[in-house]
Amino acid sequence: MKIIIAIGHPAHLHLFKNLYFRCLCEGHHCLFVATPKDILQILAEELNIPLIFIGVRKPNENLLNKFFKLLRSTFHLYKITRNYKPDVLIGCISQLVYTGWLLRKPTFFFAEDDFHYTRLQGLITYPLVTGIVSSEATDVGIFRYKKKEYKGYQKLAYLHPNYFTPEITRIKDYLDTGDPFFLIRIVKLQAYHDTNAQGLTEKIVLKLIEQISERGKIFITSEHELSDSLKKYQLKVPASLIHHLLFFAELLICDSQSMAVEAALLGTPSIRFNSFAGRINVLNELENKYGLTYAVHSSQPELLFKTVDELLEMQNRKTEFRRRREILLKNISDVNTFYFDLIQSAVKK
Repeated sequence: MKIIIAIGHPAHLHLFKNLYFRCLCEGHHCLFVATPKDILQILAEELNIPLIFIGVRKPNENLLNKFFKLLRSTFHLYKITRNYKPDVLIGCISQLVYTGWLLRKPTFFFAEDDFHYTRLQGLITYPLVTGIVSSEATDVGIFRYKKKEYKGYQKLAYLHPNYFTPEITRIKDYLDTGDPFFLIRIVKLQAYHDTNAQGLTEKIVLKLIEQISERGKIFITSEHELSDSLKKYQLKVPASLIHHLLFFAELLICDSQSMAVEAALLGTPSIRFNSFAGRINVLNELENKYGLTYAVHSSQPELLFKTVDELLEMQNRKTEFRRRREILLKNISDVNTFYFDLIQSAVKK
Protein backbone atom coordinates (compact mmCIF):
# COMPACT_ATOMS: atom_id res chain seq x y z
CA MET A 1 0.00 0.00 0.00
CA LYS A 2 1.33 3.44 -0.97
CA ILE A 3 0.04 6.48 0.89
CA ILE A 4 0.48 10.22 0.51
CA ILE A 5 -0.04 12.25 3.68
CA ALA A 6 -0.49 16.00 3.09
CA ILE A 7 -0.32 18.44 6.00
CA GLY A 8 -0.11 22.15 6.74
CA HIS A 9 0.47 22.51 10.48
CA PRO A 10 2.80 21.06 13.16
CA ALA A 11 -0.24 19.49 14.86
CA HIS A 12 -0.94 17.58 11.64
CA LEU A 13 2.53 16.02 11.77
CA HIS A 14 1.83 14.84 15.30
CA LEU A 15 -1.59 13.61 14.16
CA PHE A 16 -0.18 11.29 11.51
CA LYS A 17 3.24 10.35 12.92
CA ASN A 18 2.14 7.16 14.70
CA LEU A 19 0.05 6.06 11.72
CA TYR A 20 3.08 6.76 9.51
CA PHE A 21 5.42 4.64 11.62
CA ARG A 22 2.87 1.82 11.84
CA CYS A 23 2.51 1.79 8.06
CA LEU A 24 6.28 1.62 7.63
CA CYS A 25 6.55 -1.21 10.17
CA GLU A 26 3.93 -3.20 8.27
CA GLY A 27 5.75 -2.81 4.97
CA HIS A 28 3.69 0.00 3.45
CA HIS A 29 5.13 3.09 1.77
CA CYS A 30 4.31 6.64 2.91
CA LEU A 31 5.23 10.05 1.58
CA PHE A 32 4.74 13.19 3.69
CA VAL A 33 4.00 16.41 1.79
CA ALA A 34 3.52 19.75 3.54
CA THR A 35 2.81 23.42 3.06
CA PRO A 36 5.23 25.55 5.14
CA LYS A 37 4.17 26.55 8.67
CA ASP A 38 6.46 28.04 11.37
CA ILE A 39 8.21 25.13 13.18
CA LEU A 40 6.98 22.32 10.92
CA GLN A 41 10.35 21.61 9.31
CA ILE A 42 12.18 21.72 12.64
CA LEU A 43 9.67 19.33 14.19
CA ALA A 44 9.94 16.92 11.25
CA GLU A 45 13.72 16.84 11.64
CA GLU A 46 13.42 16.16 15.38
CA LEU A 47 11.00 13.29 14.67
CA ASN A 48 13.16 12.00 11.80
CA ILE A 49 10.29 12.24 9.32
CA PRO A 50 11.22 13.40 5.79
CA LEU A 51 8.97 16.11 4.33
CA ILE A 52 8.53 17.43 0.81
CA PHE A 53 7.37 21.05 0.91
CA ILE A 54 4.97 22.54 -1.62
CA GLY A 55 4.56 26.30 -1.84
CA VAL A 56 6.32 29.12 -0.02
CA ARG A 57 5.06 30.76 3.16
CA LYS A 58 4.92 34.56 3.04
CA PRO A 59 3.74 36.90 5.82
CA ASN A 60 0.64 39.07 5.53
CA GLU A 61 -0.72 37.63 2.29
CA ASN A 62 -4.03 38.95 0.99
CA LEU A 63 -6.84 36.68 -0.19
CA LEU A 64 -5.86 36.94 -3.88
CA ASN A 65 -2.25 35.99 -3.15
CA LYS A 66 -3.45 33.04 -1.08
CA PHE A 67 -5.63 31.90 -3.99
CA PHE A 68 -2.74 31.89 -6.46
CA LYS A 69 -0.52 30.18 -3.91
CA LEU A 70 -3.20 27.49 -3.57
CA LEU A 71 -3.17 26.94 -7.34
CA ARG A 72 0.63 26.70 -7.51
CA SER A 73 0.93 24.34 -4.57
CA THR A 74 -1.91 22.15 -5.89
CA PHE A 75 -0.11 21.82 -9.22
CA HIS A 76 3.09 20.91 -7.37
CA LEU A 77 1.30 18.25 -5.32
CA TYR A 78 -0.40 16.94 -8.46
CA LYS A 79 2.98 16.33 -10.12
CA ILE A 80 4.37 14.62 -7.01
CA THR A 81 1.30 12.39 -6.69
CA ARG A 82 1.21 11.45 -10.36
CA ASN A 83 4.83 10.30 -10.16
CA TYR A 84 4.47 8.54 -6.79
CA LYS A 85 1.29 6.65 -7.81
CA PRO A 86 -0.27 6.24 -4.33
CA ASP A 87 -3.19 3.96 -3.55
CA VAL A 88 -4.78 6.49 -1.19
CA LEU A 89 -4.35 10.12 -0.11
CA ILE A 90 -5.00 11.39 3.41
CA GLY A 91 -4.43 14.72 5.09
CA CYS A 92 -5.67 18.11 6.19
CA ILE A 93 -5.09 20.54 3.31
CA SER A 94 -7.28 21.49 0.35
CA GLN A 95 -4.56 20.76 -2.23
CA LEU A 96 -4.81 17.09 -1.32
CA VAL A 97 -8.50 16.98 -2.20
CA TYR A 98 -8.13 18.55 -5.64
CA THR A 99 -5.20 16.29 -6.47
CA GLY A 100 -7.03 13.15 -5.38
CA TRP A 101 -10.10 14.12 -7.38
CA LEU A 102 -8.10 14.88 -10.54
CA LEU A 103 -6.29 11.55 -10.32
CA ARG A 104 -9.40 9.63 -9.21
CA LYS A 105 -7.73 8.32 -6.05
CA PRO A 106 -9.47 7.58 -2.73
CA THR A 107 -8.99 10.75 -0.68
CA PHE A 108 -9.77 11.30 2.99
CA PHE A 109 -9.81 14.75 4.55
CA PHE A 110 -9.20 14.79 8.30
CA ALA A 111 -11.22 17.56 9.95
CA GLU A 112 -11.85 18.57 13.53
CA ASP A 113 -13.14 22.10 12.93
CA ASP A 114 -16.88 22.49 12.50
CA PHE A 115 -18.31 23.35 9.09
CA HIS A 116 -19.60 26.76 10.23
CA TYR A 117 -16.05 27.64 11.36
CA THR A 118 -14.32 26.61 8.11
CA ARG A 119 -17.28 27.02 5.75
CA LEU A 120 -15.27 28.24 2.75
CA GLN A 121 -12.80 25.37 2.93
CA GLY A 122 -15.65 22.91 3.38
CA LEU A 123 -17.58 24.19 0.38
CA ILE A 124 -14.57 23.98 -1.95
CA THR A 125 -13.23 20.62 -0.74
CA TYR A 126 -15.86 18.39 0.86
CA PRO A 127 -17.86 17.72 -2.35
CA LEU A 128 -14.75 16.12 -3.89
CA VAL A 129 -13.52 13.88 -1.06
CA THR A 130 -14.11 10.17 -0.56
CA GLY A 131 -14.67 10.76 3.13
CA ILE A 132 -14.42 13.36 5.89
CA VAL A 133 -12.67 11.75 8.86
CA SER A 134 -13.70 13.44 12.08
CA SER A 135 -14.76 13.11 15.68
CA GLU A 136 -18.37 12.37 16.62
CA ALA A 137 -18.39 15.86 18.12
CA THR A 138 -17.48 17.62 14.86
CA ASP A 139 -20.31 19.10 12.80
CA VAL A 140 -19.62 18.73 9.06
CA GLY A 141 -22.88 20.43 8.10
CA ILE A 142 -24.57 19.38 4.87
CA PHE A 143 -21.79 16.86 4.19
CA ARG A 144 -22.82 14.52 6.98
CA TYR A 145 -23.29 11.75 4.40
CA LYS A 146 -19.52 11.75 3.77
CA LYS A 147 -18.51 11.69 7.42
CA LYS A 148 -16.38 8.82 8.73
CA GLU A 149 -16.73 9.41 12.44
CA TYR A 150 -14.98 7.95 15.44
CA LYS A 151 -15.35 8.20 19.19
CA GLY A 152 -12.47 10.40 20.24
CA TYR A 153 -10.40 13.36 19.13
CA GLN A 154 -7.64 13.85 16.56
CA LYS A 155 -5.00 14.73 19.11
CA LEU A 156 -5.46 11.42 20.91
CA ALA A 157 -3.58 9.95 17.94
CA TYR A 158 -0.43 11.21 19.66
CA LEU A 159 -1.48 12.04 23.23
CA HIS A 160 -3.29 8.85 24.27
CA PRO A 161 -1.31 6.97 26.95
CA ASN A 162 -0.78 4.15 24.43
CA TYR A 163 1.37 6.53 22.38
CA PHE A 164 2.66 9.19 24.76
CA THR A 165 4.40 8.85 28.11
CA PRO A 166 5.29 12.19 29.73
CA GLU A 167 8.84 12.29 31.09
CA ILE A 168 9.95 15.18 33.24
CA THR A 169 13.60 14.28 32.63
CA ARG A 170 13.13 15.24 28.96
CA ILE A 171 12.60 18.91 29.87
CA LYS A 172 14.94 19.33 32.85
CA ASP A 173 17.64 20.93 30.68
CA TYR A 174 15.30 23.79 29.79
CA LEU A 175 13.78 24.73 33.15
CA ASP A 176 13.94 23.95 36.85
CA THR A 177 11.47 21.08 37.07
CA GLY A 178 11.37 21.35 40.86
CA ASP A 179 9.38 24.57 40.71
CA PRO A 180 5.73 24.89 39.61
CA PHE A 181 5.41 26.63 36.26
CA PHE A 182 2.70 28.15 34.09
CA LEU A 183 2.52 28.33 30.31
CA ILE A 184 1.20 31.14 28.14
CA ARG A 185 0.79 30.33 24.44
CA ILE A 186 0.25 33.09 21.87
CA VAL A 187 -0.58 32.36 18.23
CA LYS A 188 -0.91 34.59 15.17
CA LEU A 189 -4.55 33.78 14.28
CA GLN A 190 -3.81 34.36 10.58
CA ALA A 191 -5.61 31.46 8.90
CA TYR A 192 -8.37 32.45 6.48
CA HIS A 193 -11.00 31.41 9.05
CA ASP A 194 -9.26 33.58 11.67
CA THR A 195 -10.18 36.82 9.87
CA ASN A 196 -10.86 39.54 12.48
CA ALA A 197 -10.09 37.03 15.25
CA GLN A 198 -8.83 38.39 18.55
CA GLY A 199 -6.77 36.76 21.27
CA LEU A 200 -4.19 37.56 23.91
CA THR A 201 -2.71 41.07 23.74
CA GLU A 202 0.54 42.23 25.32
CA LYS A 203 -1.40 44.27 27.87
CA ILE A 204 -3.42 41.23 28.95
CA VAL A 205 -0.35 38.98 29.07
CA LEU A 206 1.49 41.46 31.29
CA LYS A 207 -1.46 41.55 33.67
CA LEU A 208 -1.59 37.73 33.72
CA ILE A 209 2.10 37.63 34.59
CA GLU A 210 1.48 40.03 37.46
CA GLN A 211 -1.47 37.91 38.60
CA ILE A 212 0.28 34.52 38.74
CA SER A 213 3.99 35.32 39.18
CA GLU A 214 3.93 34.61 42.92
CA ARG A 215 2.61 31.09 42.27
CA GLY A 216 5.50 29.87 40.15
CA LYS A 217 7.61 30.42 37.05
CA ILE A 218 5.96 31.78 33.91
CA PHE A 219 7.00 30.75 30.42
CA ILE A 220 5.72 32.04 27.10
CA THR A 221 5.77 30.26 23.75
CA SER A 222 4.75 32.46 20.86
CA GLU A 223 4.36 32.56 17.09
CA HIS A 224 4.95 36.33 17.34
CA GLU A 225 8.21 38.14 17.91
CA LEU A 226 7.87 39.06 21.58
CA SER A 227 8.38 42.60 22.86
CA ASP A 228 11.31 43.38 25.14
CA SER A 229 9.02 43.32 28.18
CA LEU A 230 7.98 39.71 27.41
CA LYS A 231 11.16 38.23 25.96
CA LYS A 232 12.58 37.33 29.35
CA TYR A 233 9.68 34.88 29.78
CA GLN A 234 10.19 33.20 26.43
CA LEU A 235 10.94 29.49 26.68
CA LYS A 236 12.74 27.83 23.83
CA VAL A 237 12.45 24.06 23.90
CA PRO A 238 12.68 21.60 21.00
CA ALA A 239 9.30 21.41 19.28
CA SER A 240 9.15 17.66 19.88
CA LEU A 241 9.16 18.20 23.67
CA ILE A 242 6.28 20.65 23.94
CA HIS A 243 3.80 17.99 25.12
CA HIS A 244 6.07 16.89 27.96
CA LEU A 245 6.22 20.54 29.00
CA LEU A 246 2.46 20.90 28.70
CA PHE A 247 1.74 17.81 30.82
CA PHE A 248 3.76 19.07 33.78
CA ALA A 249 2.52 22.68 33.64
CA GLU A 250 0.24 23.92 36.42
CA LEU A 251 -1.95 25.80 33.96
CA LEU A 252 -2.05 26.79 30.29
CA ILE A 253 -3.44 30.17 29.23
CA CYS A 254 -3.64 30.53 25.46
CA ASP A 255 -5.45 31.85 22.42
CA SER A 256 -4.70 28.63 20.52
CA GLN A 257 -7.46 26.12 19.78
CA SER A 258 -4.97 23.31 19.15
CA MET A 259 -3.00 23.67 22.35
CA ALA A 260 -6.17 24.05 24.43
CA VAL A 261 -7.33 20.66 23.14
CA GLU A 262 -3.90 19.14 23.78
CA ALA A 263 -3.85 20.41 27.36
CA ALA A 264 -7.34 19.01 27.97
CA LEU A 265 -6.36 15.58 26.67
CA LEU A 266 -3.28 15.59 28.92
CA GLY A 267 -5.31 16.58 31.97
CA THR A 268 -3.64 19.99 32.31
CA PRO A 269 -6.02 22.83 33.25
CA SER A 270 -6.33 25.36 30.43
CA ILE A 271 -8.08 28.62 29.64
CA ARG A 272 -8.55 29.66 26.02
CA PHE A 273 -9.04 33.36 25.42
CA ASN A 274 -10.12 34.34 21.91
CA SER A 275 -13.12 35.35 19.83
CA PHE A 276 -14.03 31.73 19.03
CA ALA A 277 -15.05 30.89 22.59
CA GLY A 278 -18.15 28.69 22.62
CA ARG A 279 -18.16 28.14 18.84
CA ILE A 280 -16.12 24.94 18.41
CA ASN A 281 -17.86 21.66 19.19
CA VAL A 282 -14.81 19.62 20.19
CA LEU A 283 -13.71 22.24 22.71
CA ASN A 284 -17.28 22.70 23.90
CA GLU A 285 -17.50 18.97 24.60
CA LEU A 286 -14.17 18.95 26.44
CA GLU A 287 -15.38 21.88 28.53
CA ASN A 288 -19.03 21.04 29.16
CA LYS A 289 -18.96 17.23 29.26
CA TYR A 290 -15.57 16.62 30.87
CA GLY A 291 -14.64 19.93 32.56
CA LEU A 292 -11.14 19.76 31.13
CA THR A 293 -10.82 23.27 29.67
CA TYR A 294 -12.41 26.71 29.87
CA ALA A 295 -13.25 29.23 27.16
CA VAL A 296 -13.42 32.99 27.69
CA HIS A 297 -14.39 35.35 24.89
CA SER A 298 -11.84 38.01 23.98
CA SER A 299 -14.41 40.70 24.79
CA GLN A 300 -14.29 39.67 28.48
CA PRO A 301 -10.74 40.09 29.82
CA GLU A 302 -12.00 40.56 33.39
CA LEU A 303 -13.66 37.14 33.20
CA LEU A 304 -10.30 35.72 32.10
CA PHE A 305 -8.57 37.05 35.21
CA LYS A 306 -11.44 35.81 37.39
CA THR A 307 -11.25 32.31 35.86
CA VAL A 308 -7.49 32.23 36.44
CA ASP A 309 -8.04 33.11 40.10
CA GLU A 310 -10.67 30.39 40.49
CA LEU A 311 -8.37 27.75 39.04
CA LEU A 312 -5.44 28.87 41.16
CA GLU A 313 -7.60 28.51 44.28
CA MET A 314 -8.96 25.06 43.33
CA GLN A 315 -7.95 22.42 45.86
CA ASN A 316 -5.99 19.45 44.45
CA ARG A 317 -6.28 21.01 41.01
CA LYS A 318 -3.90 18.71 39.14
CA THR A 319 -5.28 15.56 40.79
CA GLU A 320 -8.83 16.57 39.90
CA PHE A 321 -8.00 17.27 36.27
CA ARG A 322 -6.16 13.96 35.92
CA ARG A 323 -9.29 12.26 37.29
CA ARG A 324 -11.44 14.02 34.70
CA ARG A 325 -9.00 12.92 32.01
CA GLU A 326 -9.35 9.29 33.08
CA ILE A 327 -13.12 9.56 32.65
CA LEU A 328 -12.61 10.83 29.11
CA LEU A 329 -10.14 8.06 28.23
CA LYS A 330 -12.69 5.42 29.23
CA ASN A 331 -15.16 6.83 26.70
CA ILE A 332 -13.02 6.91 23.54
CA SER A 333 -11.58 4.48 20.99
CA ASP A 334 -8.05 4.05 19.60
CA VAL A 335 -8.16 6.62 16.82
CA ASN A 336 -4.96 5.37 15.14
CA THR A 337 -6.45 1.92 14.67
CA PHE A 338 -9.59 3.52 13.22
CA TYR A 339 -7.48 5.55 10.76
CA PHE A 340 -5.42 2.55 9.67
CA ASP A 341 -8.44 0.29 9.17
CA LEU A 342 -10.22 3.03 7.20
CA ILE A 343 -7.47 3.59 4.65
CA GLN A 344 -6.76 -0.12 4.36
CA SER A 345 -10.39 -0.89 3.58
CA ALA A 346 -10.50 1.95 1.02
CA VAL A 347 -7.54 0.47 -0.84
CA LYS A 348 -9.04 -3.03 -0.86
CA LYS A 349 -12.28 -1.86 -2.51
